[in-house]
Formats: sequence, structure tokens, C-alpha cells
Amino acid sequence: MKKITASLCALSAAFIFSAAAFAQEASETPLSYNENIWLTPFYTHSKLKDSSSGKGFKSDAEGFDFGFFHQATENFDFGLSYGFTHIHTQNSLLRQHFYSNSFQARLRYNYKGYKLDTKAGYGFATYKQKFKKNRDSTKTDVNTYDFQIMLSKKLRLLTPEGGLKYLLAKKDGVRTSHGRKISGLTADTLTAVLGGTLEKDYLFDSGLRVSPKVRVVATYDLIREKDAALLTLPNNASYLAEGRRMDRKGLETSFEFIMDKDGFMQFSVGWEGKFRKDFYSHSLFVKGQIDF
Repeated sequence: MKKITASLCALSAAFIFSAAAFAQEASETPLSYNENIWLTPFYTHSKLKDSSSGKGFKSDAEGFDFGFFHQATENFDFGLSYGFTHIHTQNSLLRQHFYSNSFQARLRYNYKGYKLDTKAGYGFATYKQKFKKNRDSTKTDVNTYDFQIMLSKKLRLLTPEGGLKYLLAKKDGVRTSHGRKISGLTADTLTAVLGGTLEKDYLFDSGLRVSPKVRVVATYDLIREKDAALLTLPNNASYLAEGRRMDRKGLETSFEFIMDKDGFMQFSVGWEGKFRKDFYSHSLFVKGQIDF
């Protein structure tokens, strides 16, 4: 996994510098609209402890997302992205790993400092499972759907935000290699989000802008699954971990260090943490972005 993560980081660096010449040329010609493309590789480690209600899990995920944004008008912009993720989870009963493909559409409306941000996504994967006790195994298809709506307001350094996130996963029923039947599962969660982002820009004579950014939000599940957890990753992919439910209340925080050169090339590194009772998740990511 470390080798794959290192390769993704190298790919991000190559993406930035190979596109820099093109972006510099494009930036010299004024455009009516603004576009950008980005690449974000990441690595995530998560753990949910066992409880009397069910088994927890440990998981490792690595992948990337790649996409673009287009500013259609002064107030509207939209984007599309593709994410690829390799995920491995295990507990005392089974191990599973899978490769996930996810797609997302995003629409933003800006008006006098207010921003309405909506996202809709779809993902699919084939979960390969091995049961530890009897060496049984199976493959099953899982489809995921997500929708998010957030409202924020820019107030100098602080940007308060609030909204809702909905996740839905559908797992097909299958028979294992030993002929045992496993029923399908449909699981969903609806989560309320409230918090804010603090960001400060530092501009240097060389044209370099440095922007540290800290985000802290509280989350609360209005709807949650009884015997499974639905989780999201930095590339907006989501996956299903069966065993026990998550606690309703959570805290999500992130720190990102952004460097922007002459308004056309951006590079950032960051960390994201998600915490609930008996659960934690840590992510590291880098992002390269070209504006043209």
C-alpha cells in the first residue's frame, strides 16, 4: 500500500508540473469563464471497536479523484469527477477487499457571499469476502448513492456552513463457495452537518499565496443503519462495513496548507480526521490544481 500511495503522490506532482506550461500560456489570454482541473491522491486508515451489539472493523483505503470545474456564469459553476479507490477491511470474522469506481456531479450557486453547494454521486464495486472460521468465500456487488446539500456564508476569515448528507448502499444477495446463502442488504444514513472553516491568505511579492485552512464540523445521524456502517472517503467514495452501527454524534476536522502561484497553479497537502464514540478515521491527501 505504501508503494501505491507513493506512486499516487508522484503522479500528482507530475500532473502539476506537466500542466503548468499549458496553464501559463492559457493564463496570458483573458477568458470569459474560469475552469480548473484537479487530481487528489489520498490514504485513509479507520477503526471501529467491537461492542456488545456487533463486530467493528479496521480498514485501509487509498485512491484518488480527478475532475474539473467550469464557471458557467458569475453565480453558477458545476463540476464532474471520477474516483478510484482500493479498500481493505477486516474484523475477527471476515476479511474483504474491493476496488471502487465512483462518479460525482456538483453544482454551486454563489450570491453575495452565500454559497449553495449540491453534490450527487454514484459508485460501484465487487466485494471479495473471505470468512476466517470456515475458509468460506464469496463475491458480491455493491452500489452506492450519495447526495449532499450545504449552505455557507463567507465572513472575512470564517465561513460558517450547515447542511445534510444522504448515503445509500445496496448489496446483492449471493451464495458462498460452500453453498451458504447470504441475503442482500439495503442500508442508508441521513446526517446533519454544522460547523465552519477558518482560512487566512498570505500574499508574497513573488506572486506566491499561502493559505492555511482549518475546518471543524459537528455531525448527527438523523437516520442510521442498525447493523452496518456507511463511510465516506476524501474522494467522496463511500463503502459499506457490516457488523455494528455507528454512534449518532460525530466530529470532523481537517487542516489544509494551500500554495497558489500567480493564480493559475495550486498545490496543497492536508489531513482529515473523523471521530465518533469507538471510532476514528485519519486521512492524508495531496491536491494539484490548474486554473485556466
